[in-house]
Amino acid sequence: MAGNRVALPIEERVELLRSVFDTSTVVQRSGNNNDVVQYYEQSAIGYAFFHSRDGAIHMALNPDGIYDQSGYQRQPDLIARELGDQVPEHVLELGCGKGYNLKLLARRWPEADLLGIDITRTHVLAARRELRSLTNVYADVGDFLDTGLAAASFDLIYSIESLCHATDLPKALREVRRLARKDAYLIVIDAWRTDAVEKSANAKAEAAKLTEKAMAVGHATTQSEWLKVAKEARWRHIRTVSLNAEVMPNLVRFEAMSERFLRHRFIARTAKSLVRSRLLENAIAGYLMAQSLREGLHTYDMIVLQASRSKRDR
Repeated sequence: MAGNRVALPIEERVELLRSVFDTSTVVQRSGNNNDVVQYYEQSAIGYAFFHSRDGAIHMALNPDGIYDQSGYQRQPDLIARELGDQVPEHVLELGCGKGYNLKLLARRWPEADLLGIDITRTHVLAARRELRSLTNVYADVGDFLDTGLAAASFDLIYSIESLCHATDLPKALREVRRLARKDAYLIVIDAWRTDAVEKSANAKAEAAKLTEKAMAVGHATTQSEWLKVAKEARWRHIRTVSLNAEVMPNLVRFEAMSERFLRHRFIARTAKSLVRSRLLENAIAGYLMAQSLREGLHTYDMIVLQASRSKRDR
């Protein structure tokens, strides 16, 4: 996206956001499960109207650099491609949302059994409606910190923009490891902080936190720390694939929408009294995310892990 509209550095963007929102309240949010559920329930109409009417609640990826709704299919396609000709027997999606990814993969792998869990009950009910015509997939309410599922049950576990909500990352990755069969894969597509955040000035660090907290990510970690925790939970790192260029068209789209909203400050302030707060606060992340990637504060990647066979693999 060209022009002066996106030239503002992230520090100036934070100043503009402070003039519209109580940003100090946003950064203090706990990011616990109740906060995550509240975020998604209050944001539902925004996701449906501005994001994806097909039920996707993750970012679109567009390799050609032009935003298109078909990009929401890219994440499940990347996961399937990672397995090649191998068809998994039992698949688990962590944070299945409204069933968008489950539906695509259940159709792609009719021989597989797929299960999706999500802590937001309204998501699960929507997913069940979306998946009712398929016999090899099911969605249920569940927390990936303590799933209650049988050990060694799955040969593929994946998460698309969901594990970022983990309130206890070590516990989550240990629980997921418990569910993994021998040589099972864990594929995570998400955004992470970079190590640059810790070295940045206060305004940039605040921008990173605002971006995360506005989307109910309460316990963000750097990718390097995330990989360290995964290793300690006996996951072997196979590869990391950068998707920054592919996600940028969607982020630039949100950036433009958010800026139009924020530049009309009277309308923005009036809307605060009429619209649910978490829905409006998506404008915070929308205004910051693209610039955060440009300035190297966040990265959007696919990380492929495999269950280590023994402690010696660590």
